[in-house]
Amino acid sequence: MMKLCIGMKLKAVSVHGDYVEGEVLSIYQRTFVIVSKKDAKRYLVRLDTLSEDLYTQDVPA
Repeated sequence: MMKLCIGMKLKAVSVHGDYVEGEVLSIYQRTFVIVSKKDAKRYLVRLDTLSEDLYTQDVPA
């Protein structure tokens, strides 16, 4: 299971199929919102679509 926290930088695919790289803004039960560093838009992402290779920063154990 991956640990996710607000402010974490990662890459993800939104629920609409957009590839997004940015920071986690808020976390809900099965989704989270990521803010794109490219265009500052907010994207909704499902938690079950994430994998460890999408992190763009070191994650403490």
